[in-house]
Amino acid sequence: MKSGYVTSSVNKTNMTKHEIVHIIKVIFRQIKKTIPSIVKHFDQDSIHKFRVQIKKLRAFLRLLSYEMEEPKDLKLPKSLKKIYTVTGAVRSLQLQLLQTNNPSKNDNDLTQYNQQLSNDLNSRIVELKTLIDEKIILGKEKKNISKIPENIDDSVIAKFYQLKINSINSIIEKKKFSDEEIHSIRKLIKDMIYVSKILHEPGFQLAQNNAFKEEDQSIAEKIAQELGEYNDISSGLRFLMPEGFNKINPDEKQKLESIRSAWNLRKKKLKADLINSITAWPVFRKNG
Repeated sequence: MKSGYVTSSVNKTNMTKHEIVHIIKVIFRQIKKTIPSIVKHFDQDSIHKFRVQIKKLRAFLRLLSYEMEEPKDLKLPKSLKKIYTVTGAVRSLQLQLLQTNNPSKNDNDLTQYNQQLSNDLNSRIVELKTLIDEKIILGKEKKNISKIPENIDDSVIAKFYQLKINSINSIIEKKKFSDEEIHSIRKLIKDMIYVSKILHEPGFQLAQNNAFKEEDQSIAEKIAQELGEYNDISSGLRFLMPEGFNKINPDEKQKLESIRSAWNLRKKKLKADLINSITAWPVFRKNG
């Protein structure tokens, strides 16, 4: 089955080493598919697809690590983590330029500011060019496969989900939602989403109690999207910090401060909506 992750029978309570290897190979295959387009165009779509697959790999390795005596052996390799970080910086700059250099969305003349963003973007792209190497990525695939556990059973999968839920519950109980905590919630929810998608592929079905049910998967996706929007506006606001205005003329500086004020109001509303969505999700109350 070329499109799926695993090829074994449906009624299983464990995942074999063969199946684990297959999943990792499929993810790396998807990662490698994005490389030519990134190297050629450095476009947002290719970078987004690359980052999604890295997140999927990272989530799956975290699941596998619960069966390892040395969990750190299955962390995302440093070289891939570095590429992921730089692609994140490229994506953030591209999104910021899209917001501030788009006549249909913004009629402000921000020539100096947008030029500064473009210069920063070009520098990051140059850095990314030096990091992306398909041979290195292939080597990381082989290294990860050499360290995987012999199998993963339902108890490990249940533990993975429960620990993620417990971590989110602990943040909810504090009732102090900083940007850092909201970002943590996003990572935790995305980990659960990615693992759920992998393990619900045809050929391997979890016990229903050990993963998102269809309704919860839909809610998780919706909240993750809202969290992504919040993350993007928070990132955008960091590009509008006063210390970044030193080389900008007074007129542009005033326009940027006006944009920052409007974005802060939008961020505040997004945060309130997010907190309502997260705290109202029954999956936390019934599992905490």
